[in-house]
Amino acid sequence: MTNKLLSFTLVVLLLTLFIVKPVNKVINTYKHLYTKQDDINLVKIKLENYVIGVVAAEMPATFSIEALKAQAVASRTYAYKKLLENKYTVNDLYSDLGQSYLNDEKLKEKWDDKYEYYLNIIKSAVTETNGEVITYNSEPINAYYYSMSNGKSEDSKYVFGEEPYLKVVDIPSDKDNINNLSTKEFTIDEFKNLLSIEGDIKIGNIERLDTNHINKITISNKEYKGTELRKILDIKSTDFDIVITDKVIVTTRGYGHGVGMSQYGANSLAKEGKNYMEILNYFYKDIMIEKI
Repeated sequence: MTNKLLSFTLVVLLLTLFIVKPVNKVINTYKHLYTKQDDINLVKIKLENYVIGVVAAEMPATFSIEALKAQAVASRTYAYKKLLENKYTVNDLYSDLGQSYLNDEKLKEKWDDKYEYYLNIIKSAVTETNGEVITYNSEPINAYYYSMSNGKSEDSKYVFGEEPYLKVVDIPSDKDNINNLSTKEFTIDEFKNLLSIEGDIKIGNIERLDTNHINKITISNKEYKGTELRKILDIKSTDFDIVITDKVIVTTRGYGHGVGMSQYGANSLAKEGKNYMEILNYFYKDIMIEKI
């Protein structure tokens, strides 16, 4: 009986070898990522722990849990795509990847006596979406996200390049947000120095997109892309107006590049009863949520 039992066990084990799906090569290779512990030291962390630090840094822990889940999936997708493209390096992961990240020490500083409470909320959002990424045609997407729109998201082709899943969507709750409108002031000399222009400041030939974001603008005979000017002036969005008096006043609507998921918009949808998959499908078109 013992020999027969042993033989049966070996057969089962051999069959198992043939039916178990192979481990995804990328995840198997990149079980750990590197982040900066401080200005000098680097530490290894697992992908899911990295996502916890990103969600905690990128979205308020007071947001609805379904919005936090949507953020977790978007952040994981963004990271996973970089893994596939071999764009993670020890030196640039923390500073140049495009996602903020906070380690435990920084989170304790941020949350103080509510550290455990908020951390558990963020962990729940990440754990309940464990391994989930957004795909289009079976490939992970560029899961761009930002703080708040001007009432509409922007088509990716005007910012990052053409992507079929990153199109314009209406986000009326963002437009009604009390923090949507902001101003930034410059002295005349500050403004001219930033743009390397001389003489009087003249604004003309403003080309706005259907979303009201500025695509192109001419200032003192120099043409700028809206995205370019946003970086130069360090303003919140490309939907802006410029008023010149004895100083330069720039008024912006929204906060961020405007492509993909609005974080405040996601939170509003969650408050309306939408779950995280519905939220993601609202901002990213014709996508799938898949497990890696």
